[in-house]
Amino acid sequence: MNICYRNGVYLPLEEVCLPVTDLLVQRGIGVFDSIRTYGGRPFALKEHLCRLERSAREASMKLPLSLEVLERVIRDGISRMGKEGDVTIRPYVTGGRVIDDCRFAEPDLFVLFERMTPPPAERYEEGVSLLPIPFSRPFPAMKSIDYMTPYVSRLRAGGGDFECLYCPDGTITESTAGNFFLVLGGTLVTAPEEAVLEGVTRGIILELAQEAAIAVERRLLRVEELPVADEAFITGTSKEVTPIVRVGAVTIGDGRPGPMTRRLHDLLRDHIERWLE
Repeated sequence: MNICYRNGVYLPLEEVCLPVTDLLVQRGIGVFDSIRTYGGRPFALKEHLCRLERSAREASMKLPLSLEVLERVIRDGISRMGKEGDVTIRPYVTGGRVIDDCRFAEPDLFVLFERMTPPPAERYEEGVSLLPIPFSRPFPAMKSIDYMTPYVSRLRAGGGDFECLYCPDGTITESTAGNFFLVLGGTLVTAPEEAVLEGVTRGIILELAQEAAIAVERRLLRVEELPVADEAFITGTSKEVTPIVRVGAVTIGDGRPGPMTRRLHDLLRDHIERWLE
């Protein structure tokens, strides 16, 4: 059974309600984060909660609970989910029902705990495609609930692609819900931190790449570099290291997941214990 924490209690998901007057409902004001477990242990929990706090601060909101209390809420919720499989945890901070000169004086909070469905093996064996869109993600330092642009773009394109790829003015920043990497001549290239959401898994992959003596370059990529790339992948908490074999009409490399992508995914899995809490 999936559950939700709100107002000090854990309830079945279907029994939890949010007021229609909440600014999350009325204006799309809210931030969140996404955490997962491995064997019942949360992955990089403190890093995710610190990012949630930063997102709230960027949105002129304050966390209704301290990080210490929120960590206890999450650990208790994981325990209540039992040991039948891994769990996805998503804490949300909403704008609440009061707005004062664009400040949200009474933010609300709830935390979803849902049984995790493992990604299909084909995703990593065959790779996926991205749909390039000529937009920027609003407020890249903030993990906002606003996914309207990529969702509507995919819908209008007929679906089929795994996610969208933000390509403003011919540059490449990030995907709908992941950080984007290209492999160019043996060098791992990704956008600088100030241009994208500071992905937790992204940071871990960069750390593992450094330890493995893989050359890394942080800069804005350009769309015209896609045809000459050897490999591409995106990272995220639930997607880990997902190979990208096509962006729009452009095939990446030979159209198959490449050796560096597989190596970094293996390194993440081999060292995952370092980030379990």
